[in-house]
Amino acid sequence: MGKSKRRVVWTMSGGPTRVKNRTFVAAINEAYQHQDEIPEFWGAVNGPVGVLRGKFMDLYQISPGLLRRVAHTPGSALGSTRKKFKKGDITPEEFAKALMTHEITDYVVQGGNGSAAAAIKIKQIAQEAGYELRVYHVPKTIDNDLVGSDHTPGYGSAARYVILRTMGDDTDTHSLPGVKINVVQGRDAGWLAASSRLAREFGSDSPHLIYVPEVSFYTDKFLEDIAEIAGRYGRAVVTVAEGIRYHDGNMVASEIGGNGNGNGNGEKGKAKLAHYLEDLAQDNMGSDIRVRSDTFGYSSRTMPGVVSEQDGIEADMVGGRVIELVLAKADGQSVTLQRGSDLFGYIPVIGSISLEEIAGRTRQLDKRSIAQSGNDINATFVEYIRPLVGEIPPLGKLNLTDTI
Repeated sequence: MGKSKRRVVWTMSGGPTRVKNRTFVAAINEAYQHQDEIPEFWGAVNGPVGVLRGKFMDLYQISPGLLRRVAHTPGSALGSTRKKFKKGDITPEEFAKALMTHEITDYVVQGGNGSAAAAIKIKQIAQEAGYELRVYHVPKTIDNDLVGSDHTPGYGSAARYVILRTMGDDTDTHSLPGVKINVVQGRDAGWLAASSRLAREFGSDSPHLIYVPEVSFYTDKFLEDIAEIAGRYGRAVVTVAEGIRYHDGNMVASEIGGNGNGNGNGEKGKAKLAHYLEDLAQDNMGSDIRVRSDTFGYSSRTMPGVVSEQDGIEADMVGGRVIELVLAKADGQSVTLQRGSDLFGYIPVIGSISLEEIAGRTRQLDKRSIAQSGNDINATFVEYIRPLVGEIPPLGKLNLTDTI
């Protein structure tokens, strides 16, 4: 391949989202308009694993009709991987060598903060070998924990799902009183668990309690809180982030042997945590009230049809923006999504930030969003999340004490 010819490869890493593919397709459509500058645009199958194995797709050869369907399909269209850039999985050295072997000039990774950190290392290795490699990062995560952005593509739709499921549990416990404990994704930050708070703005009484990793978890206080709410209302709906931690910083899920896939964020770990909390609450409440639990696992990020319109629009914008960075050879940049406003209210602002500023860092929930009690979310957070999740159908309830 001549030195002037560019070969761009796109990889997907980490967990899927409902709009991950919209960003991907928007990038393909934008790049297609600039084939003179980006003559080759490849997709690696199953992320970095595909690069190592030489498994690529020519993204320009995908039909427009199929791309439209892929854009509105949840998941990672190219396949993803949980393998890390470390000894025993994939070393940065062997990955950088594979990129050079396939004469990749521009490496685009769609992932989280770990992917950004890996991209920096890979570029350094290529430079040391005298190879010119440009790297770019595209944000995606339902956890909403990337530094440098107000929120991330995928979060709004996942939050919408959590809100709707919480409202559903509210109607269920209103019909058949009981305690419902929902474990929500969020190992290091409580953004997704906090989103359930918005359910109370649309006719739901729930969630009555919300627990996030940013506040130390105390088992006795948790049981007292539930007993108090159940005693007051005859029922309780509780949101718990999977990453809740004891005062010493240890995850509750880890303490009960719920690491799941070994990195603390597996479905097995969330299920164990849910059952553990359910058993604790049931033992404490006795047999007079039913206690049940659920995990909002894979469905939080991949159920079709539950998509925030705003989230989809912003995912498209992010996809277009990363191609702008590629065209400008804006090496070492990650796309950002900030919050602006005009006469009509909220507007998204797309920008970029250096990989060094986001690599390996986690943005936690602002403490000002957490109630002083430590078991609820303040109204300030409601105003933050409201424009991100789309229209929520309001509930209507009969007053069951208004009888003749």
